Amino acid sequence: MAKATIIAEGWIQSVGYRAFVKRVASQLGLKGLVRNLPDGKVEVFCEGDLTKINKLLQKMDYKGKKDDALSVFVENLSFYTEGEKGYLGPWKEYSDFQIDYGFEVQSPVDRALLENLENGTIYVASSRDEFGLLKDEFSMFRKETSSNFGTMKEKYGSISEEMKKMRATFEKLADAYIKRQK
Repeated sequence: MAKATIIAEGWIQSVGYRAFVKRVASQLGLKGLVRNLPDGKVEVFCEGDLTKINKLLQKMDYKGKKDDALSVFVENLSFYTEGEKGYLGPWKEYSDFQIDYGFEVQSPVDRALLENLENGTIYVASSRDEFGLLKDEFSMFRKETSSNFGTMKEKYGSISEEMKKMRATFEKLADAYIKRQK
């Protein structure tokens, strides 16, 4: 059983980073704490299998869009195991992996609301990024389609002109049919 302190630096506060760390650590079966520090860093204390702690460390090194206020961007991670200089240990008691909000959360409902708010921040940013990718794909599709229609027009003439001719012909036939029915 290993214990470690991890200090993350970058654009990591107010973007749901603590909730992300908690989710990954919990999935890995780690116990510990995560909190924001006054200097803009995020501190993590965790305990568990060293291989799983290293997986958490890899996941924590997230590089979103650096100039995007809603995106997580980790610039540096410092990692210290128990016994090394820089290892700080837990700052309060814990039973599983928890987010420390800097104040006592009064009820499980309050904790769930706070964590869902942080998770929502991540969800909004990632959804926006996915929509951005779709927008790029749509723009590329539109350019390809425009190019294809241009090629078709050169090869076959204007489709809209042909459709107008077909419509006029159909209207004449319909008028003639209606006249015959009277």
